[in-house]
Amino acid sequence: MKLDQLLRAHDLGEARSEAVDNIQLRPRKCRSRTKATYDIRKKYHKLYYHFKPGKVYWMLLVLIRKAGLSIFALLFRRNVSFMLSCCLLLLFMCYVLQVRHRPYMSSIEKDSVKEEHRLKAHEAELQLHENNMDDIDKDLFMHLQMNRAITQLQENLEKKRNKQRNKVVRSLSMAAARQKTTATKDYYFDYNTVEQVLIACAIFLCLIAIMFESGQFYITDPETGLQILNEEDSEVKGFYSAVLAFGGIVLIGSLVYYGIVFMAEVVGHVPGFLRKLCASKKSRQMKKNEDEEDDLGKFWKTCFLYFCGK
Repeated sequence: MKLDQLLRAHDLGEARSEAVDNIQLRPRKCRSRTKATYDIRKKYHKLYYHFKPGKVYWMLLVLIRKAGLSIFALLFRRNVSFMLSCCLLLLFMCYVLQVRHRPYMSSIEKDSVKEEHRLKAHEAELQLHENNMDDIDKDLFMHLQMNRAITQLQENLEKKRNKQRNKVVRSLSMAAARQKTTATKDYYFDYNTVEQVLIACAIFLCLIAIMFESGQFYITDPETGLQILNEEDSEVKGFYSAVLAFGGIVLIGSLVYYGIVFMAEVVGHVPGFLRKLCASKKSRQMKKNEDEEDDLGKFWKTCFLYFCGK
């Protein structure tokens, strides 16, 4: 599964010809004996394809979180305040784990995953020159083996592409088919950030629900014995309206945010105003530097064409 995730980061493995059929890995306990990544992807890709190579187990934590919330809602339904407190504790733990590990491998994080893999493989090569094979860290040596397999696969695919390029185009239909290019999709949102925002919204809604269950805003009606809103105290009523407004903003805002992310992933394009709205200071500075480099390149290109008489 880890090797298949590295292939996914390299945009490989969708077909059997783009998969690793056989790889020599050091035997280890609980390691899969199946070496064909394409078969692994067909059978189990729903369990791990969202995550980074080292976090293929994260789906279990997601299921534990969902099961925990359901169990708390079922067991403590008579005491709503205690139920919300347990849900808040679980969501806070999940938020800390999410921020600490950032397990999702979105399209914009594939480059960082590949770079981290290359660094580990290079470190394993350096240790291999200095030490024996048995003294090398097992995880680093596994990255070295997987890097060799991926490099060999890329070389074989490049040879096949070169052979296809060298073939003579026999008809106009073949030439037209070769000129067709698929539109490149532009992904912008990071799944880890999306997960953090949604969990933070859930924590905030739990806090608001605990405020409502605290009894701060209600009084007991002497005639009916029911809890009603204390409308006599203007301060309590104003605070109640403010908390209710904040809760509505967070709830509707989280739904709108998730809808925007969903549509951006389906369409494969993010409008410019959303980029400016959702970008951080670091992203804006990087974009500004890229624009300055592009302008400088256009300037020198114009000067070159001018002096060349074109």
